[in-house]
Formats: sequence, structure tokens, C-alpha cells
Amino acid sequence: SIALPNFSTWIASERVRGAANDLYSGLMMARSEAMKRNVQVDVSRTSGALTDWSAGWSVRLAGGAVFQTQDASSTVTIAGPGSGTVSYAYTGRPVAASVDAEFIVSSTDYSASGPNRYICISLSGMPNVKRCTCATSC
Repeated sequence: SIALPNFSTWIASERVRGAANDLYSGLMMARSEAMKRNVQVDVSRTSGALTDWSAGWSVRLAGGAVFQTQDASSTVTIAGPGSGTVSYAYTGRPVAASVDAEFIVSSTDYSASGPNRYICISLSGMPNVKRCTCATSC
């Protein structure tokens, strides 16, 4: 009974880490495909309102073919850009509206003080997964 609360926290933390890694992989794929194909590639939330990316997302050519689709997860919440899309230009850099985008991945089992991960997109387009907010250094 002593280990159970710690184990629950560890499971929630691993779910958050896994969801953050999935989103990171999608962003890296979009950046890579944009440079490889010399076109704009978008990462767009599947559905949901405003900043809610928890329903999943897809990586696709701007107005075209889908490369990857990520399904929803009921154990994590993902808050991201309100535009619903992060776009990469053919240079691998984010288009103007996507610069300094931030995603917050958190567990549905814990409060805001729980095991969160932050995905920050820099001016160069590289996503970075952090344990603290994008505005601070860890």
C-alpha cells in the first residue's frame, strides 16, 4: 500500500512522456518532410476547440496527403496553439504564425502540479521537450 501511490504517479508520468514523444515525433516528421519535398507541411489537430489537441493530430502536406495520424488519448491532455496548426516551410523553419509555439502535455489523473512536459518550437523549427515552461530554462 505504500508503493501504490508512487507507482500511480510513475504510470501517469510515463503516459505524459509517451504522449510528448509522440507529438515531438510528429513535429520532426513534418519538418523533415517539408525539407525533403520542398513544400509546406502542416501538423493539425484532428478536432477539438481552441487549444485542445487531446483528440489527436495529423501530419499532412498543406491541403494534401496525410503522412501520419495520431489518435486521441483519454489519459493525457494536450494544450497547443489556438490556430490548430503548426506549419513548416520548405526550409524546415516554422511559418510566421507557428514560431514559438508551445504545447503542454499533462495527465488527466493529476492537477497542474503533476508530471507535465512542454514541447517548444524554436525559430529554427526544432521542437524541444522540456520539463519546465518554454519561457524558462531548466
